[in-house]
Amino acid sequence: MEEINTPQLKEEEFRFCKVIHLKKKPFEDNWNEEGYKSNDPELLKHLKQGGNAGIIAGFGNLRILDIDDKKLIEHFDEVLGDTFAVETANGNRHYYILSEYDKNHVLANKSGEFRAKKQMVLIPGCEVE
Repeated sequence: MEEINTPQLKEEEFRFCKVIHLKKKPFEDNWNEEGYKSNDPELLKHLKQGGNAGIIAGFGNLRILDIDDKKLIEHFDEVLGDTFAVETANGNRHYYILSEYDKNHVLANKSGEFRAKKQMVLIPGCEVE
C-alpha cells in the first residue's frame, strides 16, 4: 500500500497510527495522543515500506463500531443503512460513525467493540497474519 486509498477516511481532522507489518498493533509510544494526518510523509513512507496503519477513534468525532460476530453483520447493515462500512481482513465489519458520544464499550458476548476514543482499527487494505 502506498497511501490511504479510502476517500471517506481522509478527513482533515482524522488521525492515523503506524502499525507493525502483518499485525494489528501500533508500535510507537503515545500513538493515540496525536497521530498522523492521512497525507503525512512519515506515515506514507511507512506504508510504502509495507507497514500497516490504523485509524484512531476520537479525532474529528470519529467513532468505529467494530463487529467481530459475523452473525450480527446483517443486523447492523440493516440498522445502520447508508453508514460507511468496510469488510475487515478477516471478514468482519467496521462501521465509521461521526458522533460526540465518547465512551468505549465492549459489546455483549465479546461480539465487538464501540471504539470512541484512543483506540484504533486497521485501515482498509492492510494485511494481517
